[in-house]
Amino acid sequence: MIALKPDYPSAFVDRGNAYLHKGDYDRAIADYDQAIKLKSDFAFAFLDRGNAYLHKGDYERAIADYDQAIKLKPDFASALHARGRAYADKGAWDRAIADYDRAIALKPTVGSGYVYQNAVSRVFHGYDRGVGLESDAAGLLVDRGYAYAEQRAYERAIADYDQAISLRSDYPRAYFFRGWAYERQGQHDRAIADFDHVISATPDNPMAFRSRGLSYQESGDYDRAIGDYTEAIRLAPHFQLALNDRCFARAIANRELEAALADCNEAAGLRPNDAATLDSRALVWLRMGQFDKAIKDADGALTADPKMASSLFTRGIARHRMGDAKAGDADLAAARSLDPAVEGKFTRYGVRP
Repeated sequence: MIALKPDYPSAFVDRGNAYLHKGDYDRAIADYDQAIKLKSDFAFAFLDRGNAYLHKGDYERAIADYDQAIKLKPDFASALHARGRAYADKGAWDRAIADYDRAIALKPTVGSGYVYQNAVSRVFHGYDRGVGLESDAAGLLVDRGYAYAEQRAYERAIADYDQAISLRSDYPRAYFFRGWAYERQGQHDRAIADFDHVISATPDNPMAFRSRGLSYQESGDYDRAIGDYTEAIRLAPHFQLALNDRCFARAIANRELEAALADCNEAAGLRPNDAATLDSRALVWLRMGQFDKAIKDADGALTADPKMASSLFTRGIARHRMGDAKAGDADLAAARSLDPAVEGKFTRYGVRP
């Protein structure tokens, strides 16, 4: 197309999108640059170049391009959605929600210029005439729900996920994030039901098994939790999070401690100095009566995350059992101050000072 019509900006956008989907972001940006050079008011080219910058983690340039796309086309729901995602990636949740709100209020449809990520050739969709593809309004609702969840506004998040599911009942992503929102509320059964749905739709999804495992673990069903972590690891053999989770589940269940230690060691090898992994291994050492090693790993966890209450509590117990009551009491008091629920958690594990 470019050879036949070298002055046709949509052809450069289309080739840029092909590069974008291949992960060749610099070549994609070069094509979008050329499209903008040929047509300086080409809102879609600014949008797509912003997407390329977003993939590269260059949030400021991405947002600048989305700003320009929105300036050229104020009702551009796709650019509002994309800018919201950029703000979300930066942790600017209020700004993200504001953009999602504006995009949702536009009720994006076939003629609104809303274009969600897609792999369809877009040469023939007439970008220079302002025509777009059908919107993924459910995806937009899920993104807003995620932003609400990050602000701990779980009821609002769940309402958005519910609406997304009403639009697309076969949308695993909506069920997945609703499951996480339910889990954060302590509604383990509802979370498990949503993760069941995700696993049924995507049985090769290791994150879905890992997430359901966490819900089983929090509900006290350690056998099923360990089973789900094991399946997640089978699907993704170097899944560091699941290795750490299985280590921790075995530690709190006080079983298969050598296997737990092996899991934590592998997880630590994949992510050295990870606070959560060192915290889990500290509990394993505590269960095994290796109090000096428990203290060493708790020290490492607290170096990485000084506010990790569980590591303080583990270290406090280990210090007590080594005869250092004064230092142990100080750790236990600091842990309780950071997390008033920490002692209750350890009591449920059968671990007491």
